[in-house]
Amino acid sequence: MKLYFGIRFSKHVVWEINHAIRKPLLGLPHSLRVPKPSYWHLTTHFIGEVTPRSANEIIRRMKSARAPFVGTIRLGGVPPVGTFGKNILFVRVEDESGVLHSLNEWGKELAPVRSHARFEPHITVARNRKDEEWNSIVEHLSAQKLSLSIPVREVLLLQSKEVRGMKHHRVLAKKALLPIGFRSPKSEH
Repeated sequence: MKLYFGIRFSKHVVWEINHAIRKPLLGLPHSLRVPKPSYWHLTTHFIGEVTPRSANEIIRRMKSARAPFVGTIRLGGVPPVGTFGKNILFVRVEDESGVLHSLNEWGKELAPVRSHARFEPHITVARNRKDEEWNSIVEHLSAQKLSLSIPVREVLLLQSKEVRGMKHHRVLAKKALLPIGFRSPKSEH
């Protein structure tokens, strides 16, 4: 099973991304695979393939670990989209408060990554099938306006499965982030 820690978005945020990015994509002649907005998420730490036993251990660690503090991220920017390699179109994410860095480090403690690839927080909004269409699509979307500041209050442990060529994500566990200024009872003595 393939696991990762991530963040899901409110209906308002999904509507904003859909309006600014997905709808303009659907109007273009292209061979992109554009997932349904309900599948959008922000990966904060990629774990990779694990056994069911390891997944249960990660869930146990997640429940007993102290969570990072809440924070804010910003979606969009100029331009609001970018690409990874030749096949992934993503919405840019800025870590305004350091919460994504904290969540990535927290995830590494709970479930170390086997890969040494650099992790870049992003929201995949499409996958390309033909390289020659890519530049015009990115250029078209660069004119779109998207700038959202989003509070992050919860992190999820998600399982990714591919069903008929589309990825599906199942929530295995949730962890609320700590409010700013929180002090554990032990530190109050």
